[in-house]
Amino acid sequence: MKSILLLLITLFTLCISCKEKSEPTASKEKEFVIPTKSFLSREWVSYHLLLLKERNREYETIQELKIKAKSRMQKGIVLYRMKKDSDAIREYEEAIDLYPLSELYYHYGNSLANLNRLEDSIHAYKISLSISNWDFNDDYSRPELIFYNLACSHSRLNQLDEAYTYLAQAVDRGYNAFAYIEKDPDMENLRKQPDWKEKIQKWRQEYSYNENTVAGLIKEQNPRDALLYYLCKGGIAILLSKDYCVRNEKGIIGYKKGKWELFNGDIRISIKESCLPTYRMSDKEKAQYDFERQVGGGYCKPGIVEFSGDCEFNEYFPLIKREIVKEILKKPTKRNQDDIQEGFSLRKLTKNQEPKQCDPDFVPKAFGRMSLYIALPFEYIEN
Repeated sequence: MKSILLLLITLFTLCISCKEKSEPTASKEKEFVIPTKSFLSREWVSYHLLLLKERNREYETIQELKIKAKSRMQKGIVLYRMKKDSDAIREYEEAIDLYPLSELYYHYGNSLANLNRLEDSIHAYKISLSISNWDFNDDYSRPELIFYNLACSHSRLNQLDEAYTYLAQAVDRGYNAFAYIEKDPDMENLRKQPDWKEKIQKWRQEYSYNENTVAGLIKEQNPRDALLYYLCKGGIAILLSKDYCVRNEKGIIGYKKGKWELFNGDIRISIKESCLPTYRMSDKEKAQYDFERQVGGGYCKPGIVEFSGDCEFNEYFPLIKREIVKEILKKPTKRNQDDIQEGFSLRKLTKNQEPKQCDPDFVPKAFGRMSLYIALPFEYIEN
């Protein structure tokens, strides 16, 4: 009897096990769902961009799509200026179909805001910021305006915390039109707040800087040497390097020249030419120098320093972030007091104290076997 009971239990267990195996199990992987087309959906815009790039793999084809999109965008901007925002929106949406661009979504948001479609304008501005992250080549050059208009839409909706947040980000990225903020109708709800004057005054003190404010000599001190950025008031940038290998009081080895500007609150420098001397070494000196470099020894070049008077094309793009700019502006360094061990410092210069290389018509001169400091084509201001 017991054996029959055990046999029945075994058969019942096997039946249940077979049934469980025969039933299909749900897949853990979610099936990809194509987003529904919506010009104000970040998911759809992301999918639309990926699809365009997949279908148009050639770089030239992508560029053609961008050019066509920008052409339609310009038509929309003309209609926007004529206060025909509904027509402008149709042009912007046609352009988005061709190729979504960060600047295109910024203008799209402006027309939506003009039609009091404030929630939609917020979506458009946020997509504008998102696209600049997805596709660096389409990064809109005025992100501070996007943040400012986000603040405007939230202020009009009386969403004050969000408005304050985006306004702070706009100012942080270089938006310093404080006189306009004080009278902009879109900011009326913010200006009614009891803490408005306190906040706007704090922002004026912390963020209100421009080209004249940051022009001067910025020194970036490293453990081994230092970089010197002359930001001339005419927009010309001169970059020097103090070389610890040079045994003279200045230690300057040539210079690089280009332009500088404030961008998004940062100092962007665009170097285009390099005016550096060369070292004329004997065979013995060169062999010793090459050997020392191979074994990880000294890196100081021996020999005679020479400069032909010719500068070479050399693209270089240093960037001084706005966080650093704000810090060095709090405590500008006085003359002969910039002996920092590491970090940045700023020394203000008058027009007469700027180096002669700040002159756009300056022509460097050649030198040969002479004392390094006297022969250098740069006049470094120290005293």
